[in-house]
Amino acid sequence: CFKLKDFTTFQASGIYLEGKKYQFLREEDSKLVLGKLKGNGAITLQSSKSAIVLAHCPEGAQQGNANKGVGVIADYLESMSM
Repeated sequence: CFKLKDFTTFQASGIYLEGKKYQFLREEDSKLVLGKLKGNGAITLQSSKSAIVLAHCPEGAQQGNANKGVGVIADYLESMSM
C-alpha cells in the first residue's frame, strides 16, 4: 500500500496486524495510516524511504502520543536516507 500510495485495500478490508483486523480510520500525505480495533486500542503506521514504523497504543490511551513518536522515528530514518 505505501509503495504504490494506494490505500484502497486498507479501506476495503481493514489493516491486519498480528492476526487482528483493525478498522482503517484515515491516511495522511500517503505516509501515515491510522487504525483502531474496539477493545484492543489503536495503531499508527508511517513509512520512510525504506521502512514502515508502527506503534500500538492500548484502549483508552492517547493515539496522538503514538503518532508523534512514530513521526519522529520515521523523520529520523528519512534524514539518514533510510
